[in-house]
Amino acid sequence: MVKVPTYNELEKRLEKLEKKYRKLRETEKDLRESEEKFRELIYNANSIIFRLDRDGNILFINEFAQSFFGYEEFEVLGKNIIGTITPETDTSGLDLKETHKDLLRHPNRYINFENENIKKMGRRHG
Repeated sequence: MVKVPTYNELEKRLEKLEKKYRKLRETEKDLRESEEKFRELIYNANSIIFRLDRDGNILFINEFAQSFFGYEEFEVLGKNIIGTITPETDTSGLDLKETHKDLLRHPNRYINFENENIKKMGRRHG
């Protein structure tokens, strides 16, 4: 036989659910605020920060990097890092295209890796 909860039992369950729901909403709000602060910090940092996908396409570039390289965000988003902010080869002849492919596959090999970069007008830096 199935026990049917009483009205009072249902009210208590409902109160518990409402408390959990309010706590969840507060947690979501706190998380959104924290995420917004983090995004603002990264976007406005005085360091070059960008994010790539597995193929080396630029997914994010912060304001400092845009200023440094001379690009507006819309000019580089979705484009490959090679040929935009990194040349295919550096002045010593190192194939940066292949190096970046390897870096994306094995990032632990490149903890202290530096390479030349190019600015929008073609000037090399690095």
